Amino acid sequence: MTHYTYRAKTGPSQIQTGELEAVDEKEAVQKIMQRGFIPLDVEVRRLPTKSPKASSSFFFWTRIKSAGRAVRQEDRSAFLRPLNDLIDADVPLLKALSLTLAQTRKPPVKDILSRVTTAVQNGDSLSEALKNFPELFPAYVVTMIRIGEMSGHLKIVLARLAEYAEKEDESRRKLTMSLIYPAIVLGMGFLTVFILLTFVIPKLAVMFADMGQRLPFVTRILIAISQICSRYWEILIAAVAVFILGWKRFASFPQGQRTLDRLILKIPFWGTFVRIQNLERLVRMLGLLLGNGVPLTTALEEIEMISDNEVIRFEVKALSQKIIAGERFASALASGTFLSPEQIGMMSIGEETGHLDSALNKVAQQLETQSERLVRTSTTFMEPVLILIIGAIVGFMVVALLMPVFEMNVGSAGS
Repeated sequence: MTHYTYRAKTGPSQIQTGELEAVDEKEAVQKIMQRGFIPLDVEVRRLPTKSPKASSSFFFWTRIKSAGRAVRQEDRSAFLRPLNDLIDADVPLLKALSLTLAQTRKPPVKDILSRVTTAVQNGDSLSEALKNFPELFPAYVVTMIRIGEMSGHLKIVLARLAEYAEKEDESRRKLTMSLIYPAIVLGMGFLTVFILLTFVIPKLAVMFADMGQRLPFVTRILIAISQICSRYWEILIAAVAVFILGWKRFASFPQGQRTLDRLILKIPFWGTFVRIQNLERLVRMLGLLLGNGVPLTTALEEIEMISDNEVIRFEVKALSQKIIAGERFASALASGTFLSPEQIGMMSIGEETGHLDSALNKVAQQLETQSERLVRTSTTFMEPVLILIIGAIVGFMVVALLMPVFEMNVGSAGS
């Protein structure tokens, strides 16, 4: 891509200058005209020669990119909602971006919004400025905003994107809150067992050895496990760390990630939840794109990277290829493993009546309800199961420790 500077008429006597990126001068002229301007001069921007300052700015840009990896999905809604409110109040875009930037406190997000504001100030459209930061603004957000700019409905698009981002944040918050108690129970249980095996039981084992009697089988098993934990706990922790690093390394390869994602989908409850969550996100965003005039094949390409599961991404890509080959959307869905027959029937009716986006939104609401119901059921089921498992482990340890005492008492009473 080449950088161009331009002068263009924006009104009877208004002249605007700016910068943009294009493959060649012809494309640059087309981009200027798409913004509703009349181009006067278009020329290649001359970049300054490199200097020590340039290398330091490169380091600064690298630092911004590394910091950008720290942004979270919640930061997107924190940007879209205030920007939408300002644009809806007829505040000019550049002023709205400056006000949104001023109230942003998180350094990585502030750096990104600063660069976005500068790019818009230099003549880029909002969608062009956002596409350079996919960690905060994925492809579907850029596509939606670009369509809003071209159609003149940027207010509506921003409102829908903000609503969607807030809905995702709320769903994630509900899931996190639902898993807090089971996570605490599981963590405290493992901590208790680890302390008993590593520090308490070895001291009791010394006392049992002084008795000079043969210990029960379960007690010997418990003492053996305890000796392994107390003597080699550093090695065990290192083994766990190596396993986690190996898992991440394996997941860094496409085939490895796909294998792990396929295993995740087969886990009871959790696999079903992951599939429903991904489908709800895909279906809702597909309805959002179609409702804003995006062609179906383009919309499928845009939502392909929304899913965080490689298996589901592959299914979406296969679905897109079927649509390109001329197959109807509902029949292409029916040949996959996406939705239930009832939901596919709703899609078919929506496709026939020309209201596919409405049908997609209804299916997304159903999937959201299923997801919330599954979370409630899973957490309700998980809490007593975890308590029973931890209780059984601790109970086994108590029984194994008390059995030698009981046998000693029985033996002394018999004599």
